[in-house]
Amino acid sequence: MCVALPLFVSCGKDNVGSDFSVVESKDATVQSVPTISDSVQQRLQSVLDMEYISIPAEEWNDETLYKAVYINGAPISMPFTLHDLGAEFDVIENGEYPMAINESNHSATATITYCGIEIGSAVVSDCLSKESFSDSPISWMFLSFENFYDLDISPVSINGLGINGDYEAQKEHLYFMNLQDEDAKKNYYDYKFETENTVLMCLYTDDKMNSLTLKTQYSK
Repeated sequence: MCVALPLFVSCGKDNVGSDFSVVESKDATVQSVPTISDSVQQRLQSVLDMEYISIPAEEWNDETLYKAVYINGAPISMPFTLHDLGAEFDVIENGEYPMAINESNHSATATITYCGIEIGSAVVSDCLSKESFSDSPISWMFLSFENFYDLDISPVSINGLGINGDYEAQKEHLYFMNLQDEDAKKNYYDYKFETENTVLMCLYTDDKMNSLTLKTQYSK
């Protein structure tokens, strides 16, 4: 099941260390229904219409993986920042989920939004202030998609498969990932794939991607 936002923000803080200072900032209004422009919708759909990568699983590596994972309609490249993911991503800066900066190693944790709606959290490195969070390299990111199920968009895709996909589609597109746990009766499939510098995990429940976790070489 998806972890509630206050909990996974807290988990990020525990992962990075205990020397955190909470950054107080002005409240930011988060929309209950996101506004998705036509251009963004077209960009996201074009990714799903692409042919997926079909090569032997043993040949997958960091470079291939980065070409297969699309966030906000574009392939990721390491290192990447929140700004690199596009203007649709932003940081929540309010009293309930304040940004936390570890003063000893300059890592920071914050809750992030996509098109104005909460989508997950991220941990970054080399962050000296809240203003530099979006320009700091992401070392860990957790995205949850339950808020997007009723929208005809897919903020992410893995090898051409977006947040909608039954088990047959998962086998076709995610063939290179290791199935960690499954329950066919409950329609639950948990995947993981590791390269030299990256760990990618995703969970599908009821034919929809519940969550995606990405850890990179920048993890502390």
